[in-house]
Amino acid sequence: MNNKAYFENEAYIELDCNNPVAPTRDEESPLSPVSIAETKAQAAMRLLFSAINSGRIKDVEACLDQTQEYLNSSVYCGLTPLHSACHMKQFDILKLLITRGAQINAHDSLGNSALHIAVKEIWHDGVRELLQHGASPNDLSKPPDSFKSMIRETPLHVAVKLADRISTSLLLKHNPDLNIRDGNNQTVFHLAASNRNLPILKDLLADVNLSKYMKTLDESGHTIYHAALSNTFGTNCEGQVLKVIQYIYTFHNNLDQPNMFGETPLIRACFLGLSDVVRFFLNNGADPTRVTFQKQSVIHAACISGNSDTLQHLLKTERVGDLISFVDNNGYHPLYYAIENSSLECCKLLLEKGERLANVYKDDVSNFMLVRRSLPTAMQLFRDLFNSSIKLSNKPKHHPDYSVTFDYSSLMSPGKANIQCSIISELTGTPLEGLIKHPLIESFLYIKWCRIRAAFYLNVFQYFIYLMIHSVFVIMSFGKKPKDWSKDPFSLMMFRIFHGIFFGIIVIPEIVMTFANIKKYLTHWETYTKVAALASSAVVVCIVSGKIVDDVTLNKPNAGLSTERMFASMSIVLGWIELMMLLGRFPTLGAYILMVTKVGKSIFTFLFAFLSVLIGFNLGFHILFQRLPIFADLNLGFVKILMMLKGEISYSQFVNQKGSPFNLYPQILMSIFLFLVPIIMANLLTGLAVKGTPDLKRQGKIKRLIKQSSYLVACEKLLAFTYKMKCFPRGLLLLLSSRLTIDTEITIYPNKEFKKPKYMRTIPQETVSEAIVLGSCKEPEDYPEDGDDDVVEQLKSFKIRYSSDRRTQGHKIEDLSDMCADIKKQLTELSQQMQGQIHQSQNIYNILSGNHSR
Repeated sequence: MNNKAYFENEAYIELDCNNPVAPTRDEESPLSPVSIAETKAQAAMRLLFSAINSGRIKDVEACLDQTQEYLNSSVYCGLTPLHSACHMKQFDILKLLITRGAQINAHDSLGNSALHIAVKEIWHDGVRELLQHGASPNDLSKPPDSFKSMIRETPLHVAVKLADRISTSLLLKHNPDLNIRDGNNQTVFHLAASNRNLPILKDLLADVNLSKYMKTLDESGHTIYHAALSNTFGTNCEGQVLKVIQYIYTFHNNLDQPNMFGETPLIRACFLGLSDVVRFFLNNGADPTRVTFQKQSVIHAACISGNSDTLQHLLKTERVGDLISFVDNNGYHPLYYAIENSSLECCKLLLEKGERLANVYKDDVSNFMLVRRSLPTAMQLFRDLFNSSIKLSNKPKHHPDYSVTFDYSSLMSPGKANIQCSIISELTGTPLEGLIKHPLIESFLYIKWCRIRAAFYLNVFQYFIYLMIHSVFVIMSFGKKPKDWSKDPFSLMMFRIFHGIFFGIIVIPEIVMTFANIKKYLTHWETYTKVAALASSAVVVCIVSGKIVDDVTLNKPNAGLSTERMFASMSIVLGWIELMMLLGRFPTLGAYILMVTKVGKSIFTFLFAFLSVLIGFNLGFHILFQRLPIFADLNLGFVKILMMLKGEISYSQFVNQKGSPFNLYPQILMSIFLFLVPIIMANLLTGLAVKGTPDLKRQGKIKRLIKQSSYLVACEKLLAFTYKMKCFPRGLLLLLSSRLTIDTEITIYPNKEFKKPKYMRTIPQETVSEAIVLGSCKEPEDYPEDGDDDVVEQLKSFKIRYSSDRRTQGHKIEDLSDMCADIKKQLTELSQQMQGQIHQSQNIYNILSGNHSR
């Protein structure tokens, strides 16, 4: 028969005892006396083990009478008879073997004693019997080195691991050494805690020598608390874990002992996201400021787990404020891990408690860019954050002391005191740029704009003077009666001096701003327009030194344009376009000016998409109508095509011109052109220009705010750049710095009139109204114990608020009632229609039935 001996971790040795190694009958070699003796011994051992496995106690006695020397031998299948009896749970045979002198603590080939086997088989009678006859509960197993999955352990370790409370109790009665550690360096306390087996843990902690054992529980960097938090489990097991830890705490209150990785039990609980356990540790004095050997704090651990409840418990202690921006050895801060785990609530808590969107960490990437790139719910996070930064007082909206508080700390960085608009500038050109219309950002930009708009007005005025000087110079030089500057060198010199002065005043700050924020400037098309306008104007002033004499001034037919005249025209056009773009930053004009640029960009994109169609018709008309002067030249023909696009076709010139063929094919081509270009494309362009006017206004406002923010960022970076250069007067720098910075929190009173500061009184009412809708009320103030006037005022406030809420609810109920009445009316009409259809169907059926009967 085949016998199988099972061991821990599903490892087993398959024993084939029916086929001993012996010569077969076909072999002719004679057996030696030694071989005959070995064969008899193996047969006797087979009989003994067969009797043990079958429970035949008489046969076991007979075998032992004949082969007493094999009582403690393990040469057969690696087992002694005592081990085999424990495997097969043969109690009578076990007692017989013990009576005959079997060694209680002998080990089998896998290093297990008989007590190990009895405990693993959960054979309580066998465990009791072995212990009574001297089996050691402290005996460590000795597995062979080839069995890597098996570890050294005592029978008590095995019982605790199997959660066998009866065997554990039997073993504890024989005073085992609870300090013995298994091959994983764990005591039985650690095993019971890791299995979260509270009954067994209570039995272990009830030992009289517990105080002695507790001194060694924290050795080797693995405390009993870490053991309770070692296994992986779901959140549904958190209650069980908490009970185990609470019970351990009654005997062992060292909560700050780290493990081999430097993790305290609190940090380990944060990594696992066990919020209730974290709260228990914090309430009982665990230190939340400890960090691991990788410099990861409890905030890192909570964000890695993505558990917002855990993070909230930590932040409520008000002891981890410095850890919110703490960087670990990998260069990452807690917000990075919260973003990586897509934990919106953790991100929100960190940003509300001190982390800043403008802070820059690894690879010079700001938190804002990190959130925008990696968090799918970035828009929702920013909206919630900005909404929570608007606080409303708990007074009625019409009360004189009703206030709206804007907290701009989420937009600023403590490390960038001179650059407060860096986050807003990063919104531009992204899908999130619509957030710039949020009342928090809009009021922020408006307040900063009010403090610096005088400098902007001066800048616009300087540019306007410069443009007027240049325009006068160009008109005098290239107008209908060009001036001969060689005859008036003083006037030419004065023009050049004033032109150069204003040119320098405009260009020098622009150069500084460009180098301070070179990436932003190089990606904006307005930069190239400004460069072209200024460069062309400088060229025109430098090259004109006398009277301009060209084909235009000489009134020659088919006059060609000189290079000077083309530069002059370009400088005038681009210069006035740049003035329009500067005016686009004004609150009153900006929206409309930027609407034009938005529509213009769309139209140019549209025309570029259909450029091939226009080129095709231009070439086709050039081939067919070469006799027509306008189509003889391809350049003039293309301009004519664009004019025909808006309906200016002049059909008569095609049929009345002599020598211009106009047979069937040109008629077909002109008909196709008529329907495709002047009708379809022109109407599409018109619809593109007027479609979504309200949306265009909103987009215009957004673009205007973007322009303002870019100007503010440029000024702030210019200030930061001048600080680095250390060549500007300190008084001027302090003045500019005071004008460019605002307080992190500003409170306005919409129902009061203020004389100072003006920006608190003149924030657009639309922005204030939207802030009131999106803001959240402050925590109610404590009512004063004394003071009748205060109590009366509060009661009035409560009555007003209650009446307002009641009226609002009444209106909602009335609307709901009206809606129900409308639904009832619609159902009645539908019922009548269905009855009419049923009646009509019945009539048709009657008619058909009558015809059929006939």
